[in-house]
Amino acid sequence: MPKKSRQRLAHAPKKPASSFLSFCSHLRKTDESLKSMLPPDQRQHFATKWRALSDEERKQYENDYQKRLVAYREEYVRYKASDLYKQDCEAIGKEHKKKRPKSAYNLFVAAEYKKMEGSFGEHTVELSRRWKSMNEEEKMVFRRMADELKKENREE
Repeated sequence: MPKKSRQRLAHAPKKPASSFLSFCSHLRKTDESLKSMLPPDQRQHFATKWRALSDEERKQYENDYQKRLVAYREEYVRYKASDLYKQDCEAIGKEHKKKRPKSAYNLFVAAEYKKMEGSFGEHTVELSRRWKSMNEEEKMVFRRMADELKKENREE
């Protein structure tokens, strides 16, 4: 069964290249010997050079990627909030869906998880137990926040 191709939103910001791909791009510009190599040999060359980098050099590429990724995510949020996003969705026949606001429980979990160490999976049972043991007054704080988010979502 052939793979269904995803249609790209025409005006969506492009996700930045990974740290490794940025490194490869840099090598393509600076290493003249690559021009005479076949693509499989180039890939092998890139991998060898990447593994030979020091942790500090690799960290520079990773930090650069993280900066570009943060900028991309901010730009993407602005794009999704724009009319251009809605037009792009209509052009490819994709349904424009608004993200549902978080529930009171979701807000509670997000707030409490920040205070914990370890993986999310390790703490889900504990967080659920805490929510169930809370009295209505304690839950009301999160319910009010959820109601505010619902109001904002309706206004958009």
